[in-house]
Amino acid sequence: MLLMSSVAGQRYVWAKVWWLCNLSIALMFLPWLPTLLAQMTNAGAVSWIPEVTLQSVPSTLWQFLALDAGTGHAWPVFWLLPLGVVGISIIVARADDAPSKPCWLILAFTWIPLLAAWLFSYALPLFMARYLLYTSSGLVIVLAIVLDRQASRHVPVAIAMGVLIVSLNVAGLNRTYAEQTNLNGRTAWANIRLDKLMSMINAQWKPGDMIVVEGLFWYYTVDYYNQTGSQPLVYMWGERGDNSGKSKLSYTWATLIYPMSEQLYVADPKKLRTMSGRVWWIRKPPTPGVAAHWSPDWTLRAQMRAGDIQALLFALPDQARP
Repeated sequence: MLLMSSVAGQRYVWAKVWWLCNLSIALMFLPWLPTLLAQMTNAGAVSWIPEVTLQSVPSTLWQFLALDAGTGHAWPVFWLLPLGVVGISIIVARADDAPSKPCWLILAFTWIPLLAAWLFSYALPLFMARYLLYTSSGLVIVLAIVLDRQASRHVPVAIAMGVLIVSLNVAGLNRTYAEQTNLNGRTAWANIRLDKLMSMINAQWKPGDMIVVEGLFWYYTVDYYNQTGSQPLVYMWGERGDNSGKSKLSYTWATLIYPMSEQLYVADPKKLRTMSGRVWWIRKPPTPGVAAHWSPDWTLRAQMRAGDIQALLFALPDQARP
């Protein structure tokens, strides 16, 4: 953008004020650099993100326009849409003769994050369509520019493009109402009804009870729906909390609670003590053969289930008798 832009015959890229401004911004970010490096060395929580392929960006464009990855189509159809978007982008860029290059700015907003995230993900997987959804707003503007120009020059072409775009959008809308989209990981959480589960726990709660959530992923949702007045605890398979923030458990999902993680993490369930002698243990139903993490001398009093999440009510040994 700087190389192409100029005022009064002078290129912006040679402007001292521009360089001084951006150098100042870079210097202000330097204190954050150690934190960034620490985060990069503790990136284990992104291991669930799949590795990128040559189809990652084209598939993302399909999701932006039709809420479908497009991989179910024959390869000519699959590649036709992204190639069409690239062609439209080139047309818009070449036709931008304004001094400030506004279309180039929109194209940069759309394409640079997509391509940068895709290339960086070959080193560290971070490419997820829902994380880049904001770039789709630039794509919509690009399509609108092309339609507007074609409408004044080639009406049949503009109508055909408009019908195609609307058809893709309608198909995406239909997938949304049919609950067939997975842009935000819906298949992983749609049937995990923690709202209903916590409603049942809230109704049967007794003063002195304790809630333990197995794994941090659902902890915040449990805390959101918790109306018992008691802070839920979290079991991380024997890990201990670290209020200093230096532990690997202080990153990713644990960032919000690490200052009090030593008080919230349950390292050894056998050492738990409650005023009522009761513990609510929340977890996903285990796969066969997976060992339980609570103490074997706890007595199961009740169990509840809401979709793919369950709560087990245990009585501790000293109050196991009815």
